[in-house]
Amino acid sequence: GITTYKIGIVLEKKNFKNLLLTSTAIVVIVFDIYIFSKLVGSMVVRNIINSTALFEFSNFFENNKAWIAYLYLAIDISLCIFLWIKSYLVKEQYDNNAEHRKQKVVWRTAKRISVFFAFSLVIFTLCQTLFVDLITVVINETPLEEPILVENNNELWVPLNTVNDCHLHKFEYVTENGYKTRFIVILKQENTSNYGVGLDACEICGEAGYYENSDNQVVCKKCGVIMNTITIGMKGGCNPIIIDYDITDSYIIIPISEMVNNETKFSK
Repeated sequence: GITTYKIGIVLEKKNFKNLLLTSTAIVVIVFDIYIFSKLVGSMVVRNIINSTALFEFSNFFENNKAWIAYLYLAIDISLCIFLWIKSYLVKEQYDNNAEHRKQKVVWRTAKRISVFFAFSLVIFTLCQTLFVDLITVVINETPLEEPILVENNNELWVPLNTVNDCHLHKFEYVTENGYKTRFIVILKQENTSNYGVGLDACEICGEAGYYENSDNQVVCKKCGVIMNTITIGMKGGCNPIIIDYDITDSYIIIPISEMVNNETKFSK
């Protein structure tokens, strides 16, 4: 940020205002579009807006948000190289030695900015590669299972004897519109019929979903929050979005309409 600010000062002092304005405009416009995509995305998942196109638009920018940082870096790198080259090629007129020294100070500042930015870029690259690898939590993805589809009643049945191990189970159902919806089931306490059932998505982190870590804890894949297993099936926070279901002696029964009504919370 400091480097970018100083680049702007040098560009303005050396009458490269159009270049400065163009570069700034590109960054601001792209960032504004990204913020808009975040806004409409949050409104779509809360059913304030019902638009598949806006959902896809939000998803596109969320999945490619790293390119905004790359664009910002590319512009700054280009400006630094531009100033470095100009510091050797531009021969400005001056009326006296004091004015000449003043010109040289500005170009010397430009060179130092370029060197500092190069150093910052190395640190940034390490932060995005080596340091990320050092702190990244390995996610053991929960395998997707298929519920029993009961055509006549339009229901999804999950046999209790397949989910009674107190581990996270994840099921997928593809709707007629092609959305790959998911829901989770977990037995909260051994030797009980207290099951937690909900979508593999939440109102805060969207369709990121959950996984089970090595300590048998249910964790949000996006924000890393550890779920209180007892609260799964309850509304609020990073808990799974609740859905209606019924439970018998042998099955958990989920109406297909519940998955269809929530299909836009997932990608195709």
